[in-house]
Amino acid sequence: MNNTLQQLLRFGIIGVIATLIHAILFHTLYINQLFSSLPANLISFIVAFTVSYLGHLKWTFVIKDVPKRTYPLFWKTLFRFLPTALLGLTVNITAGWLIIEYLQLSHYYFLGIVVFFTPALTFLISKYWVFKA
Repeated sequence: MNNTLQQLLRFGIIGVIATLIHAILFHTLYINQLFSSLPANLISFIVAFTVSYLGHLKWTFVIKDVPKRTYPLFWKTLFRFLPTALLGLTVNITAGWLIIEYLQLSHYYFLGIVVFFTPALTFLISKYWVFKA
């Protein structure tokens, strides 16, 4: 299996795990009226961000010929991944506000964006910028 296909498969696995964590946690916090949509989304984002970054750093985009304990690489990729994830968060917050609060539609429409659009966007940025050697 070539490297790009392997990365795509691994990104998908990590992405699905992080997305499910985000979606399930958001749904649980929101539907049980523990938080309104914005704080529920922020909490869900922080948890999913941690899972996503560590999964992609350690498994999806392993950069070859780099010693395992390379702290500059950790910080470089973290500082690139953070704005990428914040872009995804901005998309999600905007969609959540627009769909749930403004249009007063079911939160399931919002979850569609969290599940499909945001992961595709972050894969492209991660592959070609964040974890690029």
